Formats: sequence, C-alpha cells, structure tokens
Amino acid sequence: MVGIHRIFTRLMFLSMVAGIFFCGGGIYSTSIAQVYSNSTNGDYSGQVLLNSFGWVKCYWDDDILLLRFDNVEPGSYQLYEMEDPPRIVLDLPDIKAPSADAEYQEAYDFDTIPLVNQLRANYGTEQTRIVLETKFPVYWEIISPDTANYLEVKCLIRFRQTLEEIAIDSGTTYVAKRYVTPSGQRFIHAVICDQTKSRLRPRVVTASDVTTRNLASVRTIVEGSRAAAGINGGYFTWPGISVSLVVQNGVITAPPMMHRPAFMVLQNNSMMIGYPDIRGTVTAASGVSWDIDVINEVPGPGETALLTPGHPSRLRNDLASNFALLTNGSVECVTCDEVEDLTGKFILWPRRQYPSLTMLADGEPVDIDYQMVNTVNSPVNYAIQGGPFLVKNGRIDVTSEENDIGRDIAVGRSARTAIGFNDEGILYLVIVENSSSQRSIGASLSELAWTMVDLGATWAMNLDGGSSSGMALGFSNTEIVIPDSGRQVATAVILIDESGRLQGSQFYF
Repeated sequence: MVGIHRIFTRLMFLSMVAGIFFCGGGIYSTSIAQVYSNSTNGDYSGQVLLNSFGWVKCYWDDDILLLRFDNVEPGSYQLYEMEDPPRIVLDLPDIKAPSADAEYQEAYDFDTIPLVNQLRANYGTEQTRIVLETKFPVYWEIISPDTANYLEVKCLIRFRQTLEEIAIDSGTTYVAKRYVTPSGQRFIHAVICDQTKSRLRPRVVTASDVTTRNLASVRTIVEGSRAAAGINGGYFTWPGISVSLVVQNGVITAPPMMHRPAFMVLQNNSMMIGYPDIRGTVTAASGVSWDIDVINEVPGPGETALLTPGHPSRLRNDLASNFALLTNGSVECVTCDEVEDLTGKFILWPRRQYPSLTMLADGEPVDIDYQMVNTVNSPVNYAIQGGPFLVKNGRIDVTSEENDIGRDIAVGRSARTAIGFNDEGILYLVIVENSSSQRSIGASLSELAWTMVDLGATWAMNLDGGSSSGMALGFSNTEIVIPDSGRQVATAVILIDESGRLQGSQFYF
C-alpha cells in the first residue's frame, strides 16, 4: 500500500496546477540523493518537536525535511497523503490509548519554513495519527530500509513557481521564477536562449561601445546595442576600467587582471566556460621584448610570467628577486627587493636566461600586448571574465578560494548575476533580486549555483553582482518589473540578432 501511495504522490505532484508548480526532477534527485538516498542507519540527530511524542523526530534544511519515527515496524503503519489542506498522514493502528480519558494531542507550528504549516499528532482510542500539513503538495518518499524497525520519510520542501513566461524570439524566452525555501523567498529573472532555434546570439559589449562614457546602466547598454536582452558583465573599477578580460570580435579589449574563469563564444558560435589561455609580449622602448608564457601564475623553468595588478596575493610569497615592476606604461624598478606595495603594478617575472632584465632601465617606456590562444575547436570571438565557477559538467563546484574571490562576494546573500549553458546549446542569463526589492532574500553563491542547475545549466559562472546586478529586455512591457543595475556598469552580455530582422518591430527600439 505504501508503494502505491508513493507512486501516486509522484504522479500527482508532477501534474498539479497545470504545470505552474514543478517537482524536484533532476536537481532534487541529484543534490539530495547524494546525501539522503540511503537510511541514516540509526545515526539521526533530529529534533523532538512534540514533547509528548518523543519518538517522532524532525530535521530540515533549505532542501528537505526528514521525519523519523522510532520503533515503527514494517507493516505496522499506513502512510498516505490527503488534500484540502495538503498533508502527509501516518496511521499507527497498533498504538492506541486505553480509554478516552487517556487521549491527547499536540502540535508544532513551523514559522521558519514557508512551505510547511504544522506537525501534529493524536493519541486516540482507535489509533495514533501523525500529520505533516503543508501549504502545497510536496514530493515525499520513504528512505529507511524495508527491514528497519524505524521509519524515515524525506519531504522536499524547496518550492518554485513560474510567475511570468514571455517569448522573445523563437527559442528564446524570458522567465521570472519565485523560489520558496526555509530561509525565505528568492525571485530570479532568466533569459533562456536555445542557440539551435533562436536567431539571437550572445555578444559582449562595453558601455563605451554605445555611449560616450565608460559606465552605463544595463538598460542603456541594451538600448544602445539594439539588443533583445542583456545582463551586466564582469568586474570593474571606477571610472569604468574592466578588471575582467573582455574579448570582442577576436580582439582583447580589456586584459585579464585576475586568474578567473570566462564565458567564451567561439567563432563557430559554440560556447564554453573555462580559464582563458592568454599569452603576451612585453616590449621595451629599446626594442627588447619578453614573450609571456603565463599570466597570474608562477612561471615554470624557462618560462616568463606577467602578474597583473589583480594577481593572486599568494603569488607574492613565491617571487624571487629577479623581477621588474611596471607602472603606468614604464619601468618603475628592476630587481626591486625592497618594494612592499605592489598595488596597481605589473610584475615581469622571467625564469629564463635571455633576455635579461638588466636590459631594462628604470623609467623606460614599455608596451604590454596580449594574445588569446585559440581553443581546440575554434578561435575565441567574444569573452567576458567573471568568477567564481558555479557549475562544472553538471555538478555544483563553487571555486571562490581558487579564484581569489573576496569575502564581500564569496560570503552571504546578495543580488547576483550568472551566466551558463548546457550541452544542448541552451544559454542562461540570470539575475537574482536582493532584499532591497522587499520580497527577495538574494542568494549565496552555492544557492546561485543550485538555481543554475535547477534551470538546466551544466556549466555556469558568477558575474559581478550586488548593486551591479541587472537585466534589461529590448521590448516594452509595463507589467514586467526587472531590476536594472543599481549602479552603472562597464560591460554587459547581450543577445542580439545581427541580421537586423528582429529590430524595430518586435523590440522596443
């Protein structure tokens, strides 16, 4: 009977509300099953919420709620669900009160879980009944072994709802979603573009491409580019200097300042997220030049490295005495043993015999040139650097430490921006509202990664967030309220039909 009810529960949850509410599907079966697919084998630290029913224990986090009932033998119970309101019911016919005078009941109200109302129990003369009441039907299953003398039930309590879905182009859709977790509500806006069906293509633009300034709102950049949609791009400093790699039409227009991943569009229109392979050349006014083998990494034997002003601080401890500091296009010093402050400076760090740094003179002008090394499949046409990684090959992998992400970004919840894609060529541009919207708690990086996987991305990375996070659509709809960047930004990722067929009529411009 329990097996039938479990099957019925899944079918009912999948089909409910005409597709408005979605069950766990891939993300739940991936992330939850890794930890909770098997029984806890008696090692269970749940809370006792009902004092009179100490054998009923409960545990929950942002994903699941676990119920454990001790000393419940197989075949001694009935587990099923009821409607109006939705609730999961456990009946124990063998546990009865000896008389009506001995009956009692107790309830616990969940104030911290938006999806769950109450856990209650009744000790009666006919049976004992345990009820978990929820606001919406939830996916649940028994995870304890059939031979165990206890019963464990897993309930998925992360809930999401599609609030808006608007077609931008064939294969491209704007979607607004609401996620409800025990921590609160999270509102996200996503533009989902199937590159095999849509005429829209991702491109990286800067504010200076469409304005006379180096900074502009996402809306201004989208309007100036006559794009269908766009989100803010990588990290930058005032007054609009990108500290993230930018590649446009195969040309590096902003060099990489940090060792971080980049979203790349290749000339064959395929997409990838990875660490860009950048080489360089440092040429002195005398004509002597150094070929750069690695950037922001320790050079190997016979290699030369260039550390940019945003190089990982840990590399400072590996520096030998044989290096030169470059500042504002000239040599500040050679073999600078006593220099402690490397802020805003480039470091030329050779581990080869020739050319020697002694061929440089203090104050001599130098020129730094960067080249993007082509990927195996195709040259890189567009790229924007961000970081950290969120998802690699379908698995959540947040690389904050590896990418030298500061605590202001790595810790806590905030407005977020992310970009990702999957193996079928579907691109995801995503922003998360923060608490300033009065309705959203924002997202941590791990929660952002979970959201990207939930949407369908198998590769994803973080972009600049906080007050930089913003999205704009290239058509007018006064009913849609999408947060634009609270401040002006230097770069953006846009979707554009370069043939011009979609401009002027369907779009706002």
